[in-house]
Amino acid sequence: MDTVRFFHLPKTVGRSFLEKAVKAVLVGEKKQDFGANIVFVPASQIKQLSARYLKRNLVTDILTFRQEQEKSPGDILICLKQVRTNARIFNQDPKIELARVVIHGVLHLFGYEDEKGKTKALTMERKQEKYLKALLCQKGS
Repeated sequence: MDTVRFFHLPKTVGRSFLEKAVKAVLVGEKKQDFGANIVFVPASQIKQLSARYLKRNLVTDILTFRQEQEKSPGDILICLKQVRTNARIFNQDPKIELARVVIHGVLHLFGYEDEKGKTKALTMERKQEKYLKALLCQKGS
């Protein structure tokens, strides 16, 4: 997938699985021209960015930054430590939780919002879980 670039991808994380997660959303949303930088960052950095951009002094699993120019890639920042913590809290396989987070980030890049009312949040969550299910139903995942 040429338009999705990974930075600081831990060796323990399967790149092809994450690419399939992105592709599940692209297929479902009927999008072709897509670019994203998926960057794995430490908890301290995502906490600092969360405080700066969201005015929340906490470690979050993901931050997404859409670009103003349509052809420019967006940025998805992921804190793998927090994803693993969330997986434990929700009794979920860490690999599946990471795929969920990636799908969530891609949906944000397409303009979906989960903090602008219950209806929008529910719409986004349904799409997220639909694409996660599609990913997990693929052979070889």
